[in-house]
Amino acid sequence: MNKTYHVFSRNNDISGNPFRLVITFHNGKFSEAFESRSSEPNIISELFKKGYKEGFRNIHLTPAEYNSVKKFFLIENKIQHVH
Repeated sequence: MNKTYHVFSRNNDISGNPFRLVITFHNGKFSEAFESRSSEPNIISELFKKGYKEGFRNIHLTPAEYNSVKKFFLIENKIQHVH
């Protein structure tokens, strides 16, 4: 089974907190989405332990692009908030 994850980031907020969106795929199909306010979310190590491989790493988006990607996966009702 082909399992990958991709990390999307955007500029930090005015307090310096980062934004990260981790999207997972099984055999090329969307599986789950995780949002974290950490520069290196713990979910990445958990996914690695479950056999996920890194796809695209740290695709940096503008805030508007990030929100569009997040909104798409939020519509899918699959975003989980993690640390």
